[in-house]
Parts: sequence; C-alpha cells; structure tokens
Amino acid sequence: MAYPKKKQTDGSYRVLSDDLKAGRAERLYFFYGEEPYLMERSLEQLRSLLIPEGAGAFNHHRLEGKNVTPALLSDTVDLLPVFSERTLIEVRDCDLFRAPEADRAVLQQLLTDLPEYVCLVFIFDTVPYAPDTRLKMVKAVLACGQAVDFPLQESGRLVRWIVRHAADEGKEISRADAEYLSFLTGGQMTALNTEIAKLCSYCSGKTVTRADIDVCVTPTVEAQSYRLADAVIAGDRRQAVSLLSDILQLQVPVHYVLSALSGTIRNLLYARLAIDAGKNAAWLESEFHIARSFQATRAMDSARRLTTERCRNMVLLCSEAALDANNGGEEVLTDLLISLCCDRKADLL
Repeated sequence: MAYPKKKQTDGSYRVLSDDLKAGRAERLYFFYGEEPYLMERSLEQLRSLLIPEGAGAFNHHRLEGKNVTPALLSDTVDLLPVFSERTLIEVRDCDLFRAPEADRAVLQQLLTDLPEYVCLVFIFDTVPYAPDTRLKMVKAVLACGQAVDFPLQESGRLVRWIVRHAADEGKEISRADAEYLSFLTGGQMTALNTEIAKLCSYCSGKTVTRADIDVCVTPTVEAQSYRLADAVIAGDRRQAVSLLSDILQLQVPVHYVLSALSGTIRNLLYARLAIDAGKNAAWLESEFHIARSFQATRAMDSARRLTTERCRNMVLLCSEAALDANNGGEEVLTDLLISLCCDRKADLL
C-alpha cells in the first residue's frame, strides 16, 4: 500500500523527538548527522516503542551496508511481525543513493510502497548522507521518508544537558564549568557521556570542580590549541613546544594541529577587532559564528593582551606555515610556534 508523500522537515531532530514521545513512528527514516549519541538514543526509543519485550528476535532486524541487496531488503520487509503490530529494520551504512542503475527501479518500488507494519531506518554513519536529488529514484524515496539530521547541540542546550546528566549521577556542576567541559570535549555528547561518568566516579565530593575536569578530561586538539595560544601570547617557547609535543604524541596529523591553531589565532584577531569596535563577547560569537560562548569569552580575554598589529602578524604567520606544511612535517609547527612567540614587538605594555 503506497503512502502519502511526506512534507520534508529539513532533518528535524525535534520533530522526530516529539513524534516518539507521542508514540508515533513513520515507515521510512534516514538518520545522519554529527551527533551519534542522539542518533543511537533515538534508535533505542524506536525499539522501545515498536518492539515488545521478548519479541526482538522476531521483529527487530539489522542489516549491514556491504551485505544489503534489493533482494535481501525485500525479503526482510516481507517478514511479518510476531506478537507485535510492527517490525523494525535497521540498515547501517548502505549507500542507498548510489545504488547501481539496475537496482534503482526495484528500490524505488520497494521503498515507496512499504507495508504499514514496517519501520525501516537507514543509518548513515561511516557512509556520508549525500542524496543526489537529480535522480528520479532518490527524489521519490526522499518524498516518502523522513530525513533526520542529528547535529551538534548548541552551547546553551548542551550545558543544560551536562548539568542534568551530572545530577543523574548524584553530582552538581556549575553552568560555567559545564560549558568549560563542553569546550574541552568538542561539544560531542558521545564523548561527554563518557567524560561525565569518569568525572563523577573520580570526584569524591558532591560538586564537580574545574580542577577535577583538568585532571580527568583529555582535551581535544581544538581545546589544546587555546593553551598553545596562551603560551604563544606569553612568549613561552618552552611551554608551547612542550604542549605541541604532547599533542603530536597522540598521532594527530600535522595539518590538523595547524588548522586548529590557525583557527584559534584567527579568533584572536576577530576578538581584537571586536574590542577595537567596542563590541562584547556575545557580538563576537554571533558575528563570527564562534561555536561556543566559552571560546568567544576566552578569545576576548586573550585579545586584550595583544595589539591589532600583532594579531594580524600571527594570522599571516599561520597562513605562511599552511603553505609550507605541504612540503614539511612536524618542524613546520615547531618553527611556527617559535616565530609566534618571538613576534611580540607589537604587544601592549
């Protein structure tokens, strides 16, 4: 039985969340995005909603991308539910939208005419979600399904989640320290979930402190780039090189470290320009699309110790290093840090 075309929701996670809370589930979903924690949680909610306890072996089917063929998918769809009204089919990393031309007509017929008892979820994890809407099959399939984007959460929402999550573990954490924790982990809920559990186990008191976070949490390269920038601003070459060595021991590619440091230095220039224009951290965050409030505030604090001229010089040095990185290795980063530390003639007194 064909079902009516769905109005696309622009990958709305909120719409899916509201539907699941109301006990509703569509027949066809496409899950993708940068936040796997939310994706897996939504899948758990779908399982709880559709699969009665003890009936999973009959009504819950998982297919892996490399092994999925139109015939296998069709056979799985045809499996009737047992002791339940619906079946749940999870298909992980199947590059549906790049199916061979010979399979497209079969897939279009199958996916646009799913039985009412089926809930079929295509999960794009290692395979990118990149539908080519010029193809007839792709347009038809997307029109019948709900594409759900699971994005990284904005700072305020993430901070509230951290505070609640810590409370569930019997601990308290201030909003400022929750934002700091979010910054250190890159704002990914998957990483945060692990780090919060680790913090709550380590913390002997009722409150998780900034000191606890610094001891327990391994910062991302982006977060470490701010520490590098602090060392650079202070002209502390020894500390800068030591921090760089710690990062490179984690086998982080040179170009990735250079990109993170360049982004941090660029934010310092933006912050200095904001200060010159009489603007605040909130304006900086909005105008230059800085991901986290903590980053904007920290950039403003650091930029007050610098002149606009030095900030521009630092950005130029990073740009030159980026060009040199194509022909060099770790020494490019070391040379850049030394140059950044020495370039202090334009600093504020």
